[in-house]
Amino acid sequence: MRHKVTFNIHDWTVPSKDIIFNVKSEGKKFGEIKISRGGVEWVPRSGKKGYTMRWTKFDEVMLANGRKKR
Repeated sequence: MRHKVTFNIHDWTVPSKDIIFNVKSEGKKFGEIKISRGGVEWVPRSGKKGYTMRWTKFDEVMLANGRKKR
């Protein structure tokens, strides 16, 4: 399954704004990732509220569960 990822960058001069990546699967919304200075948030397609994680925890999760690129 191939996903399409697009993003919407708010005003670059305001560093407190999130960068939002819209993720689609087969042309339908799969969810969105919100990137901020404080961490990352995943909002699933059916969700109103997202799941958030601080950068230090994200680092731990990716190192423990992610697949290392060659």
